[in-house]
Amino acid sequence: MYTVEVNLQCDDLAKVFGWKSRWCFALEIGGSLRYLHEECVDGPIVHLSLCSAHVVNIQGNSAMLGNFTTAKWLTDKLSPKEDSPADSQNLEEDEQLYVDVHDYRMFLLELITGKNARCFQAQGKGQSLANWATPLLENGSLSQLMDHRLTDTSDMEVVNHMANAALCCLKNVKGHRLSMSEIRYIIYALNIIVLRKVLAVVRGDELALSKYRFSE
Repeated sequence: MYTVEVNLQCDDLAKVFGWKSRWCFALEIGGSLRYLHEECVDGPIVHLSLCSAHVVNIQGNSAMLGNFTTAKWLTDKLSPKEDSPADSQNLEEDEQLYVDVHDYRMFLLELITGKNARCFQAQGKGQSLANWATPLLENGSLSQLMDHRLTDTSDMEVVNHMANAALCCLKNVKGHRLSMSEIRYIIYALNIIVLRKVLAVVRGDELALSKYRFSE
C-alpha cells in the first residue's frame, strides 16, 4: 500500500500506474470531496490538504483520501452571528470549499504529468507545477504535459477528461464556481450545460429549472 506520491516518484511503479487507473483515482477522490462538501448530514467538511501524498493506493486499484488533520467542519466554524450576514457566511464557506477545488486541480495535474507538486518548485528553478502546466493546458499542448513514462496512447480520451476538469477548476472564478459534483462529472466528459440541467432536476432547483426552461 503506497501513496500516489510514491507511485509517481518511483519509475517502476509509475509505469504500471496507467492512464485508466489514474483516471479512476481522480474519480474516486473527486467522489470523496463531493461527499465531504455536499452529502455530510451535519454540514460540509473541507479537507484542506489534498495532494498525492495524502491519497493512498489500496492494492493498486482503489484510492482512499487520507490525512484529515487539517479538515474542518464548516457548520461549526461558520456558526451564525447576529452581526454576520448570511451572505458573508456563505461567501466564507465558498472560499473554504474552493481550497479543496484548487487542491483537486493540483492533484489532477500530478496525475497527468507524473510530477510531484511539492518537489516540482525545487526542481523547476522556483516555478510551481501549476505555473508551468497552466499555459500548456490552456494552449491544448497536452502531449507536453503527459507523463512520458507512459507510452500507451490508446487511453488519450481519459487524459483529456482529466485535463478538461483541471481547466474548469482553474477557471472556477468567484461567482461562477463549480461544485465537486460538476467537476467530477466533467471527468466523465459530460457537457457542463447538460450536466447543470441534470443536477437542477435532481436537486429540484426551481430557479435553475426556470433558467434552463425545463418543463415538468
